[in-house]
Amino acid sequence: MAKVSERWAKLKMRIQKKLRIKDPDILDVCMATVLSARTKADPVWLQICGPSSSGKTEILRMFGDCSIILQFTGMTENALISGYVKKDEEGNPIECSLLADLNRKALIIKDMSELMSKPPEQREKLEAILRDAFDGYVKRAFGGEAHYKGFKTKFALLAATTSAHEAVDTARSKAFGQRFIQFNMIGIPDADREEFFEHCLSMAATTDDWREDLRDRLVSFIEWVKDRVPAGLSCQRNKLFPLCDLAARARTPFIRDRFQNNSIVLPPEPEFGIRLGKQIYAIMCLVKWLGGRPKRIARRIAESCIVPRARADIMRKIHQAKRPVKIKEILDGMKVSPTTVRRHLEELKFLDLVHVQDIGSAEGRYQLFSIAKPWRPHADLMFRELPELKENRTVDKLIEAGLDPGFMAILEG
Repeated sequence: MAKVSERWAKLKMRIQKKLRIKDPDILDVCMATVLSARTKADPVWLQICGPSSSGKTEILRMFGDCSIILQFTGMTENALISGYVKKDEEGNPIECSLLADLNRKALIIKDMSELMSKPPEQREKLEAILRDAFDGYVKRAFGGEAHYKGFKTKFALLAATTSAHEAVDTARSKAFGQRFIQFNMIGIPDADREEFFEHCLSMAATTDDWREDLRDRLVSFIEWVKDRVPAGLSCQRNKLFPLCDLAARARTPFIRDRFQNNSIVLPPEPEFGIRLGKQIYAIMCLVKWLGGRPKRIARRIAESCIVPRARADIMRKIHQAKRPVKIKEILDGMKVSPTTVRRHLEELKFLDLVHVQDIGSAEGRYQLFSIAKPWRPHADLMFRELPELKENRTVDKLIEAGLDPGFMAILEG
């Protein structure tokens, strides 16, 4: 284990220094997702969410030209499982379906917006195939004589997206979105934007050289480590249930009738966090093996999975106040409309996550909001401050000293 974690820590330090990555966990999360394809656990499908030009694509670009990774764009249902039969020079059939070549590998999609921008009918067909692929087996009929083709497959999926996907996910999460876990990437702080801009321009003239160097080093590590992943990885998980239980319930979608004042037309069916928990636990085990911070990453993934993000922001505000708060206090600093905040509060109330108290006084009637009592211990774990991430300076200080967070963990433990 030490040899793997030490080698990975040195490579991380080189990548962080070259790309000025502010997020101390992003590389661990990406590598753990890719390597999850080599375990016997269920697949991990994770999307990295961050602002445009924050480095997501640059990170995923490095995971290329590797025997266990496929980078793919232009995804269609026929590309995943095709009825086309191609033959070689000797007349032997050649399989043209992407799923046939994905077993125990990782599929990387550098931009999920391509999938989300497809017409609804095409997207639904593609999502149905991917849903079956996540469950391990895909079967599809072709032609008038019902020629069937099926594949048993298990693959990891790593994709990049922006927060704009939430508008689509809200509508499709029942059918597909809950198979993904999400990791919200720490962006560039406003105070560092000019410095980051100048750093990027300073590397522009040698882009091909440093990209090839980082890609070769990362691919070399993956080829070296892919068959070294232990079959029975484990790590401490005593606090994983409350994180997954809260995240799964808080991301429960609501069906609203937009022609009837956006009223809720069906009672919510809260998700149980088993699928979410299994994926996060797989990431935790691999991150620990790589020498990272599994508990911190588990907490960050669980909070990132609360979509729409405004729900998590509202719950964090209420929790951190440590007392019942008025709607004005919640609205202060929120970057969505008051109508949206009120709608999310209504949904959180129906999910029994937020307690609403009606108050009548000489000043008039108003409401006080607080985290529902049964969920307060869960919220304590989910929304506590992470001082090492608050100022986004941990990685900078360690890089300046020539050390990486993962490498420091090895030296200290």
